[in-house]
Amino acid sequence: MTPPERPHTQTGGPLSPDAAAFLASDAPFRSDTAFLAPPQRPGELGWLAHYRVLREVGAGGMGVVYEAEDTSLDRRVALKVMRWRAADGDVARERFVREAKAAAAVRHDHIVTIYQVGEDRGVPFIALEFLKGVPLDAWLKDHPRPPVAHAVRIARQVADGLAAAHGRGLIHRDVKPANVWLEAPKGRVKLLDFGLARPTGDAHLTEEGAVVGTPAYMSPEQARGARVDARTDLWSVGVLLYRMCAGEPPFAGPNVLAVLTALAVDAPAPVRAKNADVPPELADLIDRLLSKDPAGRPPSAAAVAAELRRIETKLSRPAVGGPGSMADVPSTPPVEPHPADPARRRWVRPLAGAAVLLTVVAVAVAAWPRRDPPAPPPGPPVEPAAKAGPPAQPVTVDLLARIE
Repeated sequence: MTPPERPHTQTGGPLSPDAAAFLASDAPFRSDTAFLAPPQRPGELGWLAHYRVLREVGAGGMGVVYEAEDTSLDRRVALKVMRWRAADGDVARERFVREAKAAAAVRHDHIVTIYQVGEDRGVPFIALEFLKGVPLDAWLKDHPRPPVAHAVRIARQVADGLAAAHGRGLIHRDVKPANVWLEAPKGRVKLLDFGLARPTGDAHLTEEGAVVGTPAYMSPEQARGARVDARTDLWSVGVLLYRMCAGEPPFAGPNVLAVLTALAVDAPAPVRAKNADVPPELADLIDRLLSKDPAGRPPSAAAVAAELRRIETKLSRPAVGGPGSMADVPSTPPVEPHPADPARRRWVRPLAGAAVLLTVVAVAVAAWPRRDPPAPPPGPPVEPAAKAGPPAQPVTVDLLARIE
C-alpha cells in the first residue's frame, strides 16, 4: 500500500502551517501529532513517509517512539521521531542522524536492528525492529536479585553486543537496565538506545565538558565530562553486574552530587558480602570492571564476554520457573520498545554544573582517605531473594536456559 498524497512530504521539505505553528508553540509534544500527515482510516494517528503511525508507545529526551506499519514491507516497526524542538537545531539534527547511522552499521544478535534512518516533513526518524518482551529494569522490579547464573548470562550478552559496537568504533555511553531488553519468548538480550552513542574520537557533536548519561551507571571519567573510550561502557557493565548480583547499585545517594561523589571517592561493599552465591572469579571481575582508573579494567568488551562465558559454564542450570526465573518474561501481549529515558535528559543540566565540583573532588581523591567499608564477617548469611509476584501472562519455559 502506498502512503496517501499530502503536501510537503518530500525529505527536508517545508513544514505545513500546522506543523510550523506547533514548532513555535509551547504545546506538549506527547499530545500533538501535527507533524504527521492526516490519518486516512480509523486506527491510525497519521503518516510519516511510508509508515502508518498507529500509536505512541513512549517519549524520551530526544524523541517520541510510535508503533507503526511499514507499508513497503508489510511489517510492524518502532518509529522513533526526533522532537520538534531538537529537530529545529542543526547540531542536534546532525547528531541524531549521525549516531543513528553509526548504530545502524552494527548488526548483531544482541543489538536492536535499525531498518532505516530518514527524514520526512522536516523531521528526522529512525525505524527499528518492534520488540516483544520487557526491559531489564522492569523485570528487576519483580526480581531484585535474580539467580547469579541469569545475571552472568545477561551481562555476557550485553558485553557481546558492546564488543560488536566497539569493533565499529562506537561507544554506547548509557548502558543501564532500561537500555537492556529481554526479548520474548527466549529472553535474548537486545541492547537499546544508542541516543548517547558516538564514534570513537568524534567529540565535536558533544558539548565540551557536558555530562550526559545516567549518574548511577556512568564511569568516573564520564561523570567528570572528560574524554572517554570504550572502557566507560565496561564500567557500566560492572555496575549492571553488581546491581543484579547484590540486589542494589554499588553507588547511591540522595541526590546527583552525592552519587557523583561516590563514583569518585567510595569503594562499594564487596559483592560477596551482599550475596555469598557469587563465585570468587565473578567478584574479581566485578572489582576490575569498577576500577576508577580505566587502565585497571579489562582490555575490551570481548575479553569481558570471554570471562563471563567461562564463568557461565561453571554455573549449574537454574531450576525452571524458580524464584527470579526468566520464565517470567511475557510473550503476549506485545511490549513496546522502551523509549529513551526522559529522566536521563533532565540530568544533563544539573550534571554539567556538578561536573565542576566533581573534578575538584577527583583531584583530591589521592589525598582523601577512602571510605572503604569494614571487612565483612566470615560466612555472612545469604540474603533471601525477594519473592516475585505472579506475572500476568507467564511463559512456561526457562527463557535464559534456551539461549545459546
